[in-house]
Amino acid sequence: MKKTTPFFISVIVLVLAGVACGIDFGTQPSQPQQPIVITVVVPQPQQQQSQQQQPQQQQPQQSEPTLPQPSPIPPTAPPPPPPTSAPEKPIFTANRDLSCADGPSWYKYNFILKFAEYDSAPIVGINGKYGLVEYKDNRCWVLLTEGTIKGSTSGLPTIEAPPLPIVEVWVENQLGQYVYLVFFDWETGNRVKTLALDPGKRVKIKLPSGYYAIQGYTKKDQKIYQSGMINLGVGDSNQLPGLLDGEAEIIIF
Repeated sequence: MKKTTPFFISVIVLVLAGVACGIDFGTQPSQPQQPIVITVVVPQPQQQQSQQQQPQQQQPQQSEPTLPQPSPIPPTAPPPPPPTSAPEKPIFTANRDLSCADGPSWYKYNFILKFAEYDSAPIVGINGKYGLVEYKDNRCWVLLTEGTIKGSTSGLPTIEAPPLPIVEVWVENQLGQYVYLVFFDWETGNRVKTLALDPGKRVKIKLPSGYYAIQGYTKKDQKIYQSGMINLGVGDSNQLPGLLDGEAEIIIF
């Protein structure tokens, strides 16, 4: 707070005997009259004005306490759709005992195990008339026409057949003259191999396993020899010789 600086105004009132409305003050002492000094304290006007103009010191405004803003909640991802159950695999049931092989042909591929009559197994793939089944901790191929199927195979993948096993066989000409041989696939009729043999000659050839028909003819007699079905399946190549004539043979072993 600022101090108010007073200043003094001296007012001298002279009281003269006989002046001021003729009042008689009586006999005054002989000594001279002393002036009466009245001191009046008056605030300095300019000071007061400046004080009024001066704005009062305001109390510092207290800022409102800042409350911590809650962290925004990140948008939650929509829940994933419920997993769709995998379609059930079709089930194969055998009508009789079947060979379960390592490829889609019971006679061209290696035998894995017997698929017993009335046994059932899920089918996981197809190739033609054959189905790849899961049976007794194995995956092997069965002929689907030899049983019944519960369910649809339309959604199953088509599985490429593995390469056919290669078998080695000996062919011997016992006709006594030159012979020209042609091997045909029994199922498709396609020519698979041709072979020329001198009399008494024996050669080793390699063929994919399967059933074949052999056709041969001689140069000298122009005679055509025709065999029946010859099994060149895995492990069976030595069992069935190919008979080309009642008197002479082309031996396959």
